[in-house]
Amino acid sequence: MWILRDALIWFSLHMLAVYICHKTPDKVYAKYRAWFRPRGWEQGGQVYKRWFFIHRWKHLFPDGGQINDRGFAKARLESSQTAYLGTFVLETMRAEAIHWLGLGSLVIYCLLHPFPFGLFWAVGLTIFDIPFIMIQRHNRPRLERLLEKHKRRCQA
Repeated sequence: MWILRDALIWFSLHMLAVYICHKTPDKVYAKYRAWFRPRGWEQGGQVYKRWFFIHRWKHLFPDGGQINDRGFAKARLESSQTAYLGTFVLETMRAEAIHWLGLGSLVIYCLLHPFPFGLFWAVGLTIFDIPFIMIQRHNRPRLERLLEKHKRRCQA
């Protein structure tokens, strides 16, 4: 029975993260853009392709951007317009924030359970959230390069 209870808590916490991140104004993501910038070791997102073969499995993960009316579909690029690309980049930051907040719920599970069970949930939640974070961190540098290229082309 505790597994059902914990699964419900996990789902509720993730939906709370979705709610918080969707209610967070876009300007907040712009202000804290440095948190989401690619790190040198990520090699512009290429480390995810080379070491984790993300291009082979990322299509298997659902696009959570469509779970509410304010969501943004990120499964495929629908336009090359500057505004659309800018929104896409912003939404990858929002999606990454949702999954980092989801990982934050690990603290609750470690406090709720004795050592081996808390560890079980910690491993499970990490396995769930990390691939979604990796997908956003793989896609965003490519989108940002495309956005910059499009901006330069429009200015010329």
